[in-house]
Amino acid sequence: MKIKNYLSIIGLIFFFYILYDVGIIKILSAIKNSNPYYLAAAALLTPLFILPLAFKWHLILKRQGFNLKFLYVLRLYYIGAFYGFITPAHIGSLIRAHYLKKKTKKDLIECASSIVIERILDLFVIFIFAFVGALIFIKSSLGIVSPLIISFIIFLLVILVFMRKKRGMFFLSIFYNLLLPKNIKEKADSSLDRFYNSLPRLRKLIIVFIITILTWIFFYSQTYIFAKAFYINIPFYIFVSFVSIGTVIATIPISISGLGTREFTLITLFSLFNIPPEATVSMSLVSFFMTGLIEGSLGLYFAFKEDEILDYNTISS
Repeated sequence: MKIKNYLSIIGLIFFFYILYDVGIIKILSAIKNSNPYYLAAAALLTPLFILPLAFKWHLILKRQGFNLKFLYVLRLYYIGAFYGFITPAHIGSLIRAHYLKKKTKKDLIECASSIVIERILDLFVIFIFAFVGALIFIKSSLGIVSPLIISFIIFLLVILVFMRKKRGMFFLSIFYNLLLPKNIKEKADSSLDRFYNSLPRLRKLIIVFIITILTWIFFYSQTYIFAKAFYINIPFYIFVSFVSIGTVIATIPISISGLGTREFTLITLFSLFNIPPEATVSMSLVSFFMTGLIEGSLGLYFAFKEDEILDYNTISS
């Protein structure tokens, strides 16, 4: 069993402990007594959330020279959402690069670079929301703010180092020169060179960055509606800060889609407003599974359709 599978098991054990500690009966009761109108409203927004995400990726691809229709990019994004739903830290969403490679016949490194850019922008915006919100509200709680400050600084330093080709290749070469055999080193150099050459200039990503901010505001608004269904009443900007911190923690690949780590973080933060843990856990789980199942079901359907098309084209050629 690979180490990532062990990490996923650790996260799931942690998740089941939270269910035991909070109480499954209490959680089921909170779900039963939730407001169905808010739940329905939030669920109906789920397919719409993918639209700005796919549009953002479409813009990145255009800036890299990919000539693809938006509807095709949207279909691939749904496929990525399905695989991301069932893998740690949404790693499965990288499957989009595989489909993109088969469609465009371009190098896998070039196809994957667009997704790397997208994930970096997402993390950057999430860190900003979490960082600013924490500084506004939790001024005296250094136990929460300090790790955020340290994480944000490290994240920025890593981006500043690797955003430039010479610096990035220099630091990466230190690692793979020590760890990889000579024949693989040459391939690594070639892959890194193609990766950096496929990256668009930063000034071309300004609009993409703005869309990323708007996309996450949309997502947090949808999650806020889910929170209302469980009678969680806190100011929106504080809610955004808390959920952003939970999202950052959920990116740690020790569980499937952040289950357990996200809930523990939200329970801790929402308790500052005396929100019952069963309401917090119920909100987190229902929003996660409802959106995941809707996006995943559509993604699974598109995955079957896309595989059929690719298989047909392979046989025809």
